[in-house]
Amino acid sequence: RQDDDDKAINKVIKKIEDEADDLDEYKEEMKEYNRLMKKMKEGNGVFDDFELMQFWDNDIADFKKPYHKWGGKEPKIFVLFDDLQGTKLFRPNGKLMSAVIKHRHLGRGIGCSMAFAIQNFKAQGGLNKAIRGNCTCLMLWKTQNQSEKDAVADEIEGDVSREEFEKAYTYATEEAHSFLTIDFHPKREHLSRLRKKYDEFIMFEKNEDMEKR
Repeated sequence: RQDDDDKAINKVIKKIEDEADDLDEYKEEMKEYNRLMKKMKEGNGVFDDFELMQFWDNDIADFKKPYHKWGGKEPKIFVLFDDLQGTKLFRPNGKLMSAVIKHRHLGRGIGCSMAFAIQNFKAQGGLNKAIRGNCTCLMLWKTQNQSEKDAVADEIEGDVSREEFEKAYTYATEEAHSFLTIDFHPKREHLSRLRKKYDEFIMFEKNEDMEKR
């Protein structure tokens, strides 16, 4: 049911928003705590009961700093969507596609990373355009479907020629369970946008010989 599908995404969004609320609450409590410690250190402040009791801990008979499970840092949230093609979650106007488009801004900027394990890239029932358009890294395992490979090659044709793509794909997938990683937004220090698995960069020199590092 569509309602059930939307509820699943709403739970993910609420989890991110809850993390944002926890972080905001911690930051506010730290402001109050630091203000109290400063007044106590200066010894010339006026205190009310709430201010003193807010951080008092009877177990340690002292004032205790506010606690945050991630140490005051923004959490890193990762969501894996596995084997969902063909479900209502992938409908173009659904909650999931909206979350994909806004994923960096969810939870007042905490955001989340999303990964999709799929069988088809552009074939019928394949990956929605909203997901393809926001893709940072794509991992391509060995496939006999040439049209699917062509569709992936089309995504990077402005940076990698079709011949280079085929060579890199063949090399990266020649071992069992190995795959080609395509980084659509490589960092400046990265040697290439193509990798075998996660960490072996694949490069092409002007003579078209492939170089691996």
